[in-house]
Amino acid sequence: MPIFPRKPKYTIVKVAKKRDIPDDLWTRCEECSELIYNKKLDEALRVCPKCSFHFTLGARERINLLIDEGSFVEMDADMETLDPLNLRKR
Repeated sequence: MPIFPRKPKYTIVKVAKKRDIPDDLWTRCEECSELIYNKKLDEALRVCPKCSFHFTLGARERINLLIDEGSFVEMDADMETLDPLNLRKR
C-alpha cells in the first residue's frame, strides 16, 4: 500500500443551474464591481455604498429626486434643438 494515495487524473465538476432570478434585481458597480441590490441602491440615491461611485441619472429620475411629487409641469415637450453646424449624423 502506497504511503500517499494517488489523486484521480480528472475531477468531476458539477455545474449549478442558474436560478430564476430576474435580471433587474441587482446592479454591479462600475467602479468597484460590488453587486448591489437595486432597492438599496435607490435608497442610497444611486450611490454605491462601498466606494461612493455615483451612477448616472436620467432626466426624469433627477427631476423626481429634486421636485415635490405632483408639482412638476413639463412645458414644450415637443421642442427640438437647432443644428446650425449640421453636426447631426445623417
